[in-house]
Formats: sequence, structure tokens, C-alpha cells
Amino acid sequence: MSSLPRWTLTDLYASPDDPSIAAAFTEGRRLTDALCLRYKGALKPCSNEELLSLFQSYEEVLQLVAKPVAYASLRHAQQADDAEREGFSQVMRERAIAIEQDLVWVELELALLSPERLAELVASPVLAPYKHVLERILTGKPHQLSEQEERLITDFQQTGSQAFVQLFVQEKSGQRLSYKGEERTITEILLDLSSHDRATRAEAADTISQGFETDAARQAFIYTTLIKEKMMVDRYRKYSSPEAARHLSNETTEAAVQSLIEAVEQRKSLFQTYYHWKAKKLGLDQLKDFDRYAPIDAVERSYSFEEAREIVLASFRAFSPLFADHAQAFFDNGWIDAEPTKGKRGGAFCAYVTPDHHPYVFINFQGRIGDVLTLAHELGHAIHATLAKERGYMQFFTPLTLAETASVFAEMLTFEHLRTSLKDRPQDLQALCAKKIESVFATVFRQASMHRFEQLAHAHVREHGFASAQTLHGLWRTSQETLFGDSIEVTPGYATWWNYISHFFSSPFYVYAYAYGELLTFCLYKRSTQTDKHTFVDRYTAFLSNGGSANPAELLAPLGINPESTNTWNEGLDWIEELVRDVIQEPTTP
Repeated sequence: MSSLPRWTLTDLYASPDDPSIAAAFTEGRRLTDALCLRYKGALKPCSNEELLSLFQSYEEVLQLVAKPVAYASLRHAQQADDAEREGFSQVMRERAIAIEQDLVWVELELALLSPERLAELVASPVLAPYKHVLERILTGKPHQLSEQEERLITDFQQTGSQAFVQLFVQEKSGQRLSYKGEERTITEILLDLSSHDRATRAEAADTISQGFETDAARQAFIYTTLIKEKMMVDRYRKYSSPEAARHLSNETTEAAVQSLIEAVEQRKSLFQTYYHWKAKKLGLDQLKDFDRYAPIDAVERSYSFEEAREIVLASFRAFSPLFADHAQAFFDNGWIDAEPTKGKRGGAFCAYVTPDHHPYVFINFQGRIGDVLTLAHELGHAIHATLAKERGYMQFFTPLTLAETASVFAEMLTFEHLRTSLKDRPQDLQALCAKKIESVFATVFRQASMHRFEQLAHAHVREHGFASAQTLHGLWRTSQETLFGDSIEVTPGYATWWNYISHFFSSPFYVYAYAYGELLTFCLYKRSTQTDKHTFVDRYTAFLSNGGSANPAELLAPLGINPESTNTWNEGLDWIEELVRDVIQEPTTP
């Protein structure tokens, strides 16, 4: 494989000693102190023009301190095992948090304004650049506590939930298991679940299950404690359900999420039909849980980075030359880090940084077709950030429910491009589509089943005060067997696998957003093929350009999509059904 691009990050800062870093924090502190002196405790009589000035300075502070944090985090990602880089990143985060905490009063004091005054501010033309910021404050007002109470919760969480989450992360990241005569990480062993050899897959799964069982009681204690703390905070904030806080931050409704989960559960036969077919494809009577990611192709084609670049750019260009141009800039300017080097963090991401600075794309490219799709995915994020930069820092980011729309859509463009290119190679086409189906199932059906597990776990703890490891094993098994039906046998050890899902511990009820975003995007993609292309491209580009400047329902309305409608989710599920139907029809050799 030819050499792969790596960041230099010098367009952010020359080095960790760059005086611009210290200058950013100095200026951030100066502006913070000035804002506190001028406005703290005195927001009520302020004119709309004065509040505009406050927001502008507030936003400037947030952007100033975000850049050093982003730089340190990106630098650490390149060498995740470097203690110096980790320490520098931690220092940057702490310095930024210290300044941000001194400005927590801004939104708290705005929330103390009367609903009438807040509604007036939302409608003010003067404050139009911050309209949605004010809308979020107004929406969150019923759950807002006093500044002292907010600080108390923040302070106590440092030795409560944050400490327990950190304990979980440390234990899981540091966990090594004896496997094939070596000490391996969970991540390394998980790779063998994609082995062609069934005995290898079984051994990998059994090793992981045994490892999870050894610390299951401790993880159950941690998880239960986190659920109980959340229950108490929810009570103080007057949330009506365990999921309510997440729905608020996601800017969605209980009705929309319930509609999503029910639509997915009603179509679980898609999941089961595919895995019945896969069992026959692999010559098995029935799959076991460790067989789900077994490859159906004997040899996977390898792609060079140059080939991946041309495939992605061609797929983007066919949809919109603007999208291709934005993506091209990332290749031309060295904004992609693709080389899988020793010590580099695993996975992939797109770092937004700030609106006045370009994003960075991070992947570990190894030439697989999945890497080509990952490149498209992360560049979709990058295009979204590029288009939304005019919205400013405070309306730059979207809620989780829309965060994956641009990335999944970009991945869809590249997938369909590859699908067309392989139409004369039916075996390769089937393998590509099978990989896509399994990725979709993991994002849609599996995440929906995880959401059900969370609901069961939180309900049990709220009713009984505690959930033992065995109880959680049973709840996990129930949620998985409900999804799998008779298509996959759940082995006894698989019951322990709830305890490595980090989102359960660090971000309660986060997981449904994956299914939400994926199905929403499939719906969008179907519409893009059924309507006038130019009209759709214009509306979709405008949608991305709006960033987080309105709630998801408002942003999606011009595209004719209603998140509370079951039809939205069924349109996305229809696309999955079509793909499954195409795959399970055995290809014929031309």
C-alpha cells in the first residue's frame, strides 16, 4: 500500500508550546471576567441589543477555548499511548472547563426570565442569530435549577457518576485477556468474530464472555449506582421518565422515539430472515451469536487510498459538484489522517473544531471496502461542518438525532456507486451488500434492542433499588432473544455482553439516536431518488447549511419529513427490506 496521509496540525498550532495557546486562554479569561462584571446578576433589565453583545462575547469565549482542546485531542489521537500527549490533553480540557464553568450563569440567568420575556427574545430580530439558543433555554426552563444547585450537582458528580464512569473506562480499556497464548485487548479479540473459521469465532466469543463474567458483579454495582444517581438528578429536575432528559437534549419527543422503536420492532422479521439465509449460506443449521459477522466471501478485494479517494469523489460529484469540491479540499490540504500507525487511536471520526477553522478527518485505512465507506462517512461529517460554519459556534452542532445524517447519506452515495460498479460481478456485489446489511442491522435493530435493555434496567433499579449481575444478564438476554427470534442462538456466555457497552454507563439512552439517524437518512435517500434531483439537492444542502439553528422537526420539514410519523421510519425500513431481498436472491454467474 502506498503511503497514506497524516496530519501535521500546524495550521492549528505550531506545537504544544505555541504561545497562541496561552494567549487563547488569557483572552478567554479576560472576556469571561468582563462578562461577569458587566452582566452577572443583571440580565433582567438588559435590552435586546445588550443581550446580543453578551451572546457575541460568550460565543467568542467558547470558541477561543475550544481550539486548544481540539488541538490537544487530535494530537493525542495520533499517539493514544503517549502519556505526555494524554496529560497535555487533560490540562487543556481542565483549563477550558474552568472558564466555561465561570460562565454557567449565562444560560441559568436567562432561564430565570419569565416565559413571556423569553418568548419575546426568541421573536426578536435583533437576537435572530441566537434564536435557537434561546428556544432551547425556553424549552429547558422547567428543568432548570438554581446556579448553586447546578454547581452542587456538577461538583458532586466529579466524585459520583464521573468517577464511576472513569473507573469503568479504565477497567475496560486496560482489560487484557489470555487468548491464543497471548494477552490481548477486548478490541483485538473482537476482530476474530469476523474470522472465516468458526472455531476461531467461538473461541474469541468464549474468551470475551469469560472475561466479562469475572468483573460482572463490579460492573453491575457501577451501573446500578449510575442509574440511581440519574434517578435522583431526574427527580430534582422534574423529568417524567428516565429517557426524558435525553429526548430534551436530542430535541425530539417521546412520540417520535416511540414511533421509531415500534416501527423497528415490527419489522424484526427482516433481521431474522437475513440471518436464516446467512446460516444456509455458511452451511449451518442455525447461527450462534458469534456467527453474525462471519464473512460470506472467500477473499475480500483490497483498495488503495488513491482508489478510495476517486470512488468517494466520483460518488459525491454525481450527487452534487459542491459536495465533491468540499471533500476534495480535505485531500488537497492534508486534513485527513489515514495511516494506521502503532499507538494510533482506533476507529474513525471527524473533528469539527470551530466554525472559523476547517474540520479534520481521522480514519485507520487498511484497504478494505469498509474503509472506503468509512472515508465517505467521515467526509460527510466534514461537508456538514463546512456548510454549517456560517451559523456560528453556538448553532454549529446538531443534536444527536441529526448528527449522523450527512455522514450516513454520504456513505449511501458511495455504497450505491460501488453497487453499480459491481453489477457485472454478482458474487462481489452480494458480499458488498451483505456487509452493508450487517452494518445497518447493528445500527438500527441492535441499537433498538439496546434501548429496550436500558429501559428494562432503569425500570428495575427504580423499582427495586438495585440490579444484580444475574438480573442484568437476564434483561440483556431477553432483549437480544426478542430481536433474534429463532434466527440466532444466544449462547449462555453472551448474556454478559451488556457490560462492555460504554454508552450504557456514560450516556444513558444515547443508543436510539443511531437508529434514528440511520433510518432518517435511508428515508431521505429514497426521497432523493423519487423527486426532482436539483430540487432535492438544493433543499438538502440548505438543510445541512442550517446546522443546529432549529429543532430537527423544523429543519426536516422542507424535505417533507416528520419524525413523529411512522411513515418516516417505514420508508427507511423499506429500503433495508429491498436490500435484504436483493441479497438473499442467489446471484447467477454471467
